[in-house]
Amino acid sequence: MKKRGQITIFIILGILLLIAIALIVIFRREITVFQPERVLPPELAPVASYGDNCLEAVVMDGLHLMGAQGGYIYFPSEIENNPLSYIDTGLKIPYWQYITDNRIPSLGLMEAHLSRYIEEHINDCLEGFEPFQDQYDFIQKGAVEAETTIGDVNVVVEMEYPFEVVNKEGTKITDLDSFKVILPVKLKRVYEVAKQIMETESEDNKLEKVTIDLISLDPEIPISGFELSCSQKIWQVNEVESKLKTLLRTNLPLIRVDKTSYAAVPDDQPYILNHFVWDVTESTYRDIKASIQFNEINPLMMAVTPRDGNLLKSGMQQGQDIASFVCMQMWKFTYDVQYTVVVAVEDVENNFALNFGFNVQVKDNRPSRDILGAATQTFVQYDATAEAYCAEENKYGNYNMKIYTYDNVSDPTLGESSFPIHNVDITFTCLKFKCEMGKTKFEQGGAISVLEARFPYCVNGILRANKEGYQETFEFVTTVPGKEVSLYLKPLHIIDKYSVVKHELVNGVLSAAQPLAEGESAFITIKYVENETIKHSTSGAYPAILDGELQPIELLAEADFTYDLEVYLMDDEDLIGGFNSAWTPLWTDLGGSDEIVFHVVEVGAPVSEQQTLSFLNNIKTYSSQIIPELK
Repeated sequence: MKKRGQITIFIILGILLLIAIALIVIFRREITVFQPERVLPPELAPVASYGDNCLEAVVMDGLHLMGAQGGYIYFPSEIENNPLSYIDTGLKIPYWQYITDNRIPSLGLMEAHLSRYIEEHINDCLEGFEPFQDQYDFIQKGAVEAETTIGDVNVVVEMEYPFEVVNKEGTKITDLDSFKVILPVKLKRVYEVAKQIMETESEDNKLEKVTIDLISLDPEIPISGFELSCSQKIWQVNEVESKLKTLLRTNLPLIRVDKTSYAAVPDDQPYILNHFVWDVTESTYRDIKASIQFNEINPLMMAVTPRDGNLLKSGMQQGQDIASFVCMQMWKFTYDVQYTVVVAVEDVENNFALNFGFNVQVKDNRPSRDILGAATQTFVQYDATAEAYCAEENKYGNYNMKIYTYDNVSDPTLGESSFPIHNVDITFTCLKFKCEMGKTKFEQGGAISVLEARFPYCVNGILRANKEGYQETFEFVTTVPGKEVSLYLKPLHIIDKYSVVKHELVNGVLSAAQPLAEGESAFITIKYVENETIKHSTSGAYPAILDGELQPIELLAEADFTYDLEVYLMDDEDLIGGFNSAWTPLWTDLGGSDEIVFHVVEVGAPVSEQQTLSFLNNIKTYSSQIIPELK
């Protein structure tokens, strides 16, 4: 009985203890408000809520700024001070790959940037808790410290902001020193997709391959081909460039990143399915969307070879032996293309996007990650005006370089391949800036012709050389201190006035010259061949077939050259005559002439295969009786 009494007492005491605890909790709830990791008097609940709301607003501002700027809020100097390393939309969208540099920010860097942004901007939002200053005084006791954690499906920010809350009577009410927000932004998943896109592009050159496909498949962009025709095919470079821009603008957004969220490819678009669905990641990100856009801000740069000013022209080829008068137009062009794209990777559900850019580069019709060349790692800053950029004396980083100019088709009898030429205009173009650098001058008694000048910093700028009587030449150049560049110009004698007359072949004898009849036309091809290699080629048609103007014939100048000259006389679709012989115009005669009259043999429309074969077999013999006239 005694033991039972003791047990009963303990039970009663336990019950009383539980009741006491319950009463304490109930009582405390009546006078306090519970919040995560802090307990506040109920009248301060609006103050705490105001602080949390400010923190959330500042975090969201920082996140959106970070997303718009490629994961950066504060740029390193190599991006901030180099306008060629980002796309300027008002904000800077950095290239995640620049030349050989990988500039993808780490998650740790992004966390540090966001924390710093919060520490610098939280007071702009809090404004000293201005809505509550009529009731309380707020006394800050320490510095603001923020810590950001980028999790798998959210961003967590904890901020230490120690201060006291004092009523207007001067009595301390409480300490308030921490705030915390958890935002459901899937930044880490967005970042993972974006990073894998850039890394895969660097390895696979996907966009370069898409660009080459677009060039190759579009009939309005010439790359290689042939056509049985005596009419030369001509394209305008500016129209080709405009067409390429349209293709990129239209087709790049069709690229889908596999295993992310994108619109299904229709069954009737197998090419898109097989070529535009890009395998980037092994993991699945169905809640993340990725898109690729052609950048309209930074200019597309395109160089095509061979070209004649703004024209791309086919070259005429003929068959061999008895088929030598079958005309075939052939062309093969190589393209260097550089443009930028903007990639946006989105957490659509939470209205967050991470943007970054990079260059797409094609060199000689092939993908290239190093088309820009090895550039100096000294980055410069310049004002967005041509005057400031091109000025020889400025603070923006100009580098001394030497430009040598040579004639690349010197007299072969001298045993030289080139000799210096002076008074050549040198220009340097970088993006929208074109700088007149000056003219080359003879030095060392004429042994060299050089321009030594300070060139503004540029990656992949275009160095051009122009001189009257020479064909323009250019080269892509990255500004490097002490760099020396040699440019070779082709001296030309341009004939823009010429005609064709015919000699009727009667019983093996040529008649006197007479003009071409209505409906007849002649096609002229002139080639200079050295060691079985075509060193120069030019062509024309008479009467004119391009906008009513004769296509200029460009002959080599300043020396005597032996050309292969072929002229084809056509009547509608029939070959009715021609000329085929070597031709050596003396420079002493050619240099003083501005007109050529070409002579051809006319046999008339073929009446039998035997007659045609006889003419073709003897064309060179007939041609030896007539030569072009220089006037």
